Amino acid sequence: MNASIKKMNLRPATQQGFTLVELMIAMLIGLIVVAAAGGVFLSNSQVYRSTESVGRIQENARSAFEIMSRDVREAGAIACNGADHLEGEPALLLSALKRGISATGAVLDIYAGNQYMTAVSDHIKAAAAITLAAGNSEYSVNDTLLVCNADISVLFNVQSMSGADLTPAQPLKNRYGANLCFWRPATGAIWNSDCGMKGESLAYVAKPVRYRWEVRDNGRGGMSLYRQTAKFASGGFVNMGGAAEVAENVTQMTLAFRRAGDAAFQTAYAGWGDDDWKEVIAVQVRLVLQGSDDAQGTDGNVLSREVSTTITLRNRKGVL
Repeated sequence: MNASIKKMNLRPATQQGFTLVELMIAMLIGLIVVAAAGGVFLSNSQVYRSTESVGRIQENARSAFEIMSRDVREAGAIACNGADHLEGEPALLLSALKRGISATGAVLDIYAGNQYMTAVSDHIKAAAAITLAAGNSEYSVNDTLLVCNADISVLFNVQSMSGADLTPAQPLKNRYGANLCFWRPATGAIWNSDCGMKGESLAYVAKPVRYRWEVRDNGRGGMSLYRQTAKFASGGFVNMGGAAEVAENVTQMTLAFRRAGDAAFQTAYAGWGDDDWKEVIAVQVRLVLQGSDDAQGTDGNVLSREVSTTITLRNRKGVL
């Protein structure tokens, strides 16, 4: 039987898809790309956290120095005149207001006699009550206040209060024992015969205060800078409410003072007396602030910065 045999074109089958080796190489390249992208992301995240932490440190320092500077500039301020014109008792408060500023270790105390000022509308008898132009809720019985005009400032203890009337525990006197009458209203009233000195300028009552700045535990596992306001009552300083947290993550505060005539700022002030503190014309404050725990520097430690500022006292002779 004749049969035509056709030649078959036999070719090897072509490969379809990728080999296992190629797939593994592609996966490896993909992993390298993903790892590189992840590394860039983590690096950028760390840079962001560090930048944010430094920004927070700078903002805390700026706010703290701004508030502290206002207090320091007011050190020794008296409502109507200078501390040299201040008289009266108690001696503890008198000496504190005259020096204006002092420090114990890293605790800074600032004293001023110009807070919660209220005008006097009537005081024509030394032994009588001081009548204010308006009542002041910041005044209380047993508080030590001061009354002043352009000529003199006198400390007195509040024995009783009734509306806008403040009754001193003792008649107001100067250092020479002369009775003081501070203001006669323009209604035809006459001075009482017990007035040894009669006020010829506007008179005001103000509340002496102490501002205390210190670094202490904030109760959250860290340290913060605090400001505590105190008044003088019943023979000593009494805190007015709780301390205000001014800046968090402040781990250290160091102080230096410059007196008139000093060539440089002094850090050895532990033995200073009132005469030394009265000569202080400037304060240098250094703060060490720490960033958040998740922001670290190149050394692997939590970021921290030391910042400083210099503040000049306004109420000093020879200081503009």
